[in-house]
Amino acid sequence: MQRSNSQGLIVRRKKEQVMASPPSSYRRAALAFLIHITQELRSRPLTKYTALCFFGDRFLRALPARGRAWENDREIRWIEPCKESNLQLFALISVWIASKIHETRPIYVGSLKSISDELITEQHFTIRDFIEAELVFMKTIHFNLRTGNIIFMCLEDLLIQFRNTAVSAKDLKSSVCLDVLDIMYESEDLCSTFLSTDIVAAAAILVVAYILTVPRGRSEFPMIPWLKIVCRCEEEDIETLCERILMSILQTPT
Repeated sequence: MQRSNSQGLIVRRKKEQVMASPPSSYRRAALAFLIHITQELRSRPLTKYTALCFFGDRFLRALPARGRAWENDREIRWIEPCKESNLQLFALISVWIASKIHETRPIYVGSLKSISDELITEQHFTIRDFIEAELVFMKTIHFNLRTGNIIFMCLEDLLIQFRNTAVSAKDLKSSVCLDVLDIMYESEDLCSTFLSTDIVAAAAILVVAYILTVPRGRSEFPMIPWLKIVCRCEEEDIETLCERILMSILQTPT
């Protein structure tokens, strides 16, 4: 009997330690869903990109490496097995949390439930589900709600410095910078590799937006050497990421 109990404990521990990554199609769809929701809610850019940071850079990246035992079966059901509808729910949760931090009037949970009722057809979620899933979300990201170094804030700071430095900055469209940032979050390869190096990512976004928007005749500013000094990073790191972003943009369906 003791041997059987020991075997059962080993099986449970293995189950707790093994967590497959969400399928790429689920991940991309959930991030696109999050971006769509913030547009529908007319969230501030800071709220949107904080939510993307919480969901794309912290929550999704934490799932495969989860090493904790969940407290009960109700918590486990939100994570295992990984379902597209649950990822969409967690995307809504990330927007909800971000709105509590940055919005004067945070999103009411009832509004999020109405959105889920309308857009998530695979599963019906209750108000209690939202509250329960929020706790699971927070545990998964280890209650890390720091927002001071997210890419959006680094990018905003670089844009201000650039506009105070270069005449050609007036031709650079900040909306293109945000479009590039969206593409980076939707790309699993770029998100998992570079979003933790916030300042390099912000620098590369600025360079790509500069390439895409500033007319060739007015684009003589030494952007990458300037960013090397301002960001205290290597030119090669910026150039490598720029190349990968541009390749991702070319491969993104229009």
